[in-house]
Amino acid sequence: MSTRHSLLFLLVLALFFACGNSNSQEATAESNTNTPVQEPANTEAGYDQVYLPSITVEEMKSLWTSTNQIDYIFYNLPISSSIDNNPSAQVHLRHVSDTPANNTTIARCPTGLGRAFYKASGEDLLEAEIFFSEQCAFFIFYKNGKATYSNLMTQEGVNFFNQMVSAVETAQTPGNG
Repeated sequence: MSTRHSLLFLLVLALFFACGNSNSQEATAESNTNTPVQEPANTEAGYDQVYLPSITVEEMKSLWTSTNQIDYIFYNLPISSSIDNNPSAQVHLRHVSDTPANNTTIARCPTGLGRAFYKASGEDLLEAEIFFSEQCAFFIFYKNGKATYSNLMTQEGVNFFNQMVSAVETAQTPGNG
């Protein structure tokens, strides 16, 4: 399966197999968690190597079923946003690609746009630094305060953050307030 397929496809596929054969799903899930996804390395500098592995299928399935709140806090935008139900949270989880961000991608975007806090009934599950600009679109996920996973943003995520940033910029334009 190509790493370019969306994480949603992987989740649907995993759920499909869960209904059919739990043993094969467990074996597949185990192999996915024990082997981090890595892109080919640039042997000259090693710079295209993956900084952190992709978030695991198990972690995404857990977020998919448990997350009922996502809080977005933006560093330089005069807004924050909160999602407060599981179906809406699932829409936002589709912003996470199954492709990890490599060092070259990360170097293009040294500062984040903000943070996302994934929660279940007020309990923190996972936190993500959101990197978004013309040069980059990815997440670095933190677990227990430690950078653990990195994932590119899907086109759906890029569209969402483009709309959000554009709406704020339009609202801040003189004559629009």
